[in-house]
Amino acid sequence: MWPPVQFLAVLGLGAAAGCTGAPAGTVSPTTGTTTSLATTSAPAVSPTTMAATTRAPGPPPAVPAPPAATAACADGQLRVGTAPVSSGLSHYGLLLVFTNIGRSSCTVTGYPGADGVSGAQVAAIPRTLRGYLGGVSGRRPVIVLAPGAAATALLEGNSACVTGDAPHMFTTLRVTPPGSHLTTELSFRLADCQGIAVHPVVPGRTGNYPSR
Repeated sequence: MWPPVQFLAVLGLGAAAGCTGAPAGTVSPTTGTTTSLATTSAPAVSPTTMAATTRAPGPPPAVPAPPAATAACADGQLRVGTAPVSSGLSHYGLLLVFTNIGRSSCTVTGYPGADGVSGAQVAAIPRTLRGYLGGVSGRRPVIVLAPGAAATALLEGNSACVTGDAPHMFTTLRVTPPGSHLTTELSFRLADCQGIAVHPVVPGRTGNYPSR
């Protein structure tokens, strides 16, 4: 048998050994392996760089050339003739006819030259836009004459003399087309009592513009 003191000492050591350990109610942390789930994001898409295509400007669209202006009728291109026109009371009229005898179109406008001839006497016939029998209302027209086409100018006068005197008679008429230097002489009797006048050229064979 152990002595009593030694037995107590052994008991004390046993109790101390039995009380060692984790305190009651305390949970020891569990040491485990933590698996980290890495979030895999889609790779960043870099914007596609598109090369700008630069095109040199092309030539502008072709502009059609304006039609060439029709030239004025040349010397010798217009044949001069006459045609009758209706008269009224003591007024008489005569159409001066200008026909394009050339191979191309031409333009004519304005007044023809007209002179009354009686022997050695030559009298320039005055130019007016219109008179009793007709003429031009408004601006003088520009007429394009195709080959074979004609324009006319009205010449008119009055054979009744207010004073009772006999009218002066012209036996020849000299006519120059507008813009020309060539004169044509026509045998034609004209009575000049209250004045003769010639009006501008007009299209057609009426002597009036606009036509009526």
